[in-house]
Amino acid sequence: NNLNSYLKIRSREGKSELIRSIVESIRYEASLIGGVGFVKVDEKNGCWIEIGDQLAREKVGHALRDMLRTKRRLVESNPKSFLYIPLHTGQTSEKHKREAL
Repeated sequence: NNLNSYLKIRSREGKSELIRSIVESIRYEASLIGGVGFVKVDEKNGCWIEIGDQLAREKVGHALRDMLRTKRRLVESNPKSFLYIPLHTGQTSEKHKREAL
């Protein structure tokens, strides 16, 4: 999934490219059903308006970072209440997987 891909990428350029591809994918999928993908409420008239690629990329980047932060907090607060959720990209031994359960 995109969150795991984001975790594996180390370079800023790589993360930016992933975010760009997510935005393109969402816009494409939305266009297939007659949508636009990314919208916000226009404060002047209360109507929904399409946002540009730059703002869409910022929003996707924020969403990925927020999901990572939430995932880490949940696991750190009570690791035994969750199934094993890897938080790093390295190989995890079977021992560590069992300990996480």
